[in-house]
Amino acid sequence: MHPNLKQGKFCTAENLSDYIKSPEEVEANWFAATLLMPRFMIRDYITGGDADFRLIDRITGEFETSRTAAARRFIELTTQRAILISSSNGKVNWHVKSPAAKFFALESLNVLPESLTARVAAAKTNPSESESLRPEVWLRENPVQDVEELFEDVRYSERLNTALTLLWFP
Repeated sequence: MHPNLKQGKFCTAENLSDYIKSPEEVEANWFAATLLMPRFMIRDYITGGDADFRLIDRITGEFETSRTAAARRFIELTTQRAILISSSNGKVNWHVKSPAAKFFALESLNVLPESLTARVAAAKTNPSESESLRPEVWLRENPVQDVEELFEDVRYSERLNTALTLLWFP
C-alpha cells in the first residue's frame, strides 16, 4: 500500500503498539482487524454480556490476534457504551470509544490513583475480575444521568510496561 516507505521502520515495539500517531500503522491495524476479525464472524461476541477482558481474551484466542487488536475491534463494533484506554507510567497513551460512548470525555490524561488501572500497574499483576467504580474516577462528566456505576477491567503487560483498560456501563 505504501511502496515508497521502508516497512521495517515500523516494526519496533513502540511503533507496533502505536495505534494513534502513525497513519500507516493505524491503516495497517484497521486492515488486519477487518481481515482477521470480519464483522459477520465477530458479531456473536459483541452482542450482550459484559465488555470485560474475559470476552476480549475469547476473541483473541478464537481469531488468533493480539489482545489490543481484539479489544479495539470490539470497541469499534459493540453497541455497548465502552472505552478502551492504553496507559504507561501513569499517563494515557491513547483511548478509543465505542459509538455509544462518543459523548464521554476522560477526566484526565493521567491515570488517577483511585482507579483499578493504577493499582494493577503498581502491582504489575492482573486482577481476577472487573471492578465497579464511580464514573467520575475516569470520566469528566456523566452525559447519561441515570447511570451511576462504571465498570473497569485491566490487563497489564510487563514486557510493554503498558496497561490496557476497558471501561463500560452496565
